[in-house]
Amino acid sequence: MKKKLTGTLLAVMMLLAIWAGTAAMAGAADPISFTTTTLTGETFDSSIFQDYDLVMINLWAEWCGPCMGELPDLEQIHQEYPNVLLLGAYCGSDSNAALQAAQQEGVTYPLIQKPRVINNYIEINGSGSYSIPQTCFFDRNGNALGSAYVGSRSYSNWKTIVDEKLAGDSGSGNSEQTLSFTTTTLTDETFDSSSFQNYDLVMINLWAEWCGPCMRELPDLEQIHQEYPNVLLLGGYCDNDGDAALQAAQQKGVTYPLIWTPYDIYAYIEIENGSFGIPQTCFFDRNGNSLGGAYVGGRNYDDWKAIVDEKLAEVGSEKPVPVPEPGDNLPGDVNEDGVVDGRDVVRLMKYLAGEEEDEETGEPLEINYDSADVDGSGAIDEKDLLRLIRYLGGEKVELLPGAMSGNG
Repeated sequence: MKKKLTGTLLAVMMLLAIWAGTAAMAGAADPISFTTTTLTGETFDSSIFQDYDLVMINLWAEWCGPCMGELPDLEQIHQEYPNVLLLGAYCGSDSNAALQAAQQEGVTYPLIQKPRVINNYIEINGSGSYSIPQTCFFDRNGNALGSAYVGSRSYSNWKTIVDEKLAGDSGSGNSEQTLSFTTTTLTDETFDSSSFQNYDLVMINLWAEWCGPCMRELPDLEQIHQEYPNVLLLGGYCDNDGDAALQAAQQKGVTYPLIWTPYDIYAYIEIENGSFGIPQTCFFDRNGNSLGGAYVGGRNYDDWKAIVDEKLAEVGSEKPVPVPEPGDNLPGDVNEDGVVDGRDVVRLMKYLAGEEEDEETGEPLEINYDSADVDGSGAIDEKDLLRLIRYLGGEKVELLPGAMSGNG
């Protein structure tokens, strides 16, 4: 199954604005105990927990894209861990639609009506609402094993978490994890996060074509892509019209990879009042480790450049210095032979002295204006000659790209 977002409104991707009545504290000390019904109308009692080594309760709804996206991964957990009781706690109002949607995804684990008592164990924000999916773990006696895990995850991530819980690690659901996923690009090629290893830094920007701030920053992000070959910039698309998104991005000159947003990313973005906004941008190292929280909102090139430079320093890297090829207006390469040396000084001196002919070849004396304008002033004069001489003499001066074009 392709993991694509199925909704058209971000407000319903991860939102369940059900008031909890009281802002009950997550991670309550009392063991959980409840009686409810399954989506097919049978009675379900938590006393059954005693028959398992671990209990995993996943809050979901059929209209929630990330919830639906992870159902096949949760089913795989159910199949591979017979000593783990996996329950799908339904948080919507249309049980028949939910049951049908889950069956279409191959779900066979029990689906129950969400017991109200679960509100004591999930993450509830200050307004009294909560987001889904969320997943809680309990032991056979109903004791909570750490706090809830907010957001969807892939099979490999859930497998790691389940193994940790079975081994006795009741760590927080908000602890850092390694981002790992497989998805497709908007042109239907497979994209795997293993390619992170080829870069010093990974930058994932969540966007959509109807989002004004998203579209405005695309040219600035493209400039980052062009200037930082050691940074993998990905555009994570957050809606369902890939063709429209691809066309809109191409009109903005985007050439970096555009992917269907993997559901695993929701563990790293900023969620407020149960929903999230775009654009948001997350950073990771080559191993998929998160580098701080998400950046919410659009930014210009200068802002992104400062952030990227900071993140590169954090991982012990920096922006690579490009090495121009001969003929690419290499600063100081006045005679365009691919190197900067004393012959460039001589040619520039002759040019400034007004000589019109190359004594060696008898041809007109020409220079590359951009290469000769080493102070970036837009004019060729004695200041450029002096800067070039100082540079070749070993002084710490920089030869700047010229502000001119063409040959004289």
